[in-house]
Amino acid sequence: MSSLPISQHVILITLVLDGVSSHHSRRAYRKALQDFLLWCGAAGVRTFNKASVQKYKAELERLGFAPSTISQRLSAIRKLATEAADNALLAPEIAGGITRIKGPRREGVRIGKWLTLLPSQKRLNLFYAQSIRSLQADGQFPACSIPSPASSCMRNRYTAWK
Repeated sequence: MSSLPISQHVILITLVLDGVSSHHSRRAYRKALQDFLLWCGAAGVRTFNKASVQKYKAELERLGFAPSTISQRLSAIRKLATEAADNALLAPEIAGGITRIKGPRREGVRIGKWLTLLPSQKRLNLFYAQSIRSLQADGQFPACSIPSPASSCMRNRYTAWK
């Protein structure tokens, strides 16, 4: 048993999906494995081994998929190899080779709008002011601006505690 024929993968997809608890992960793994099987059929790949998975990874990179998408799809394929080995459908050496395939390198910087110091402080101050106002409205925080023992709000609170 050197490698697993592609025709038996359909049986293993159910084993893979049964081993995944999250509904979202199950959906993503199903799509990843179906895409892999479709690619195998279109590329003429007839066996499931490390070379075929590396070829698929190279194809995903060539098509411009994001590194996180490629990693997620490779995770599903690694799980497929593990399940095949656990069910004696694939030699453990071949499954081990497939599970050792690394995901793509993540290069560059994250895209997004990062706040600088001044906008960050403005947002934090706004949040703090809203928090104080809500506590004051609930009567849990004195309504004075500078709490001191001489202020009227603190005297009222002190007399209420007695």
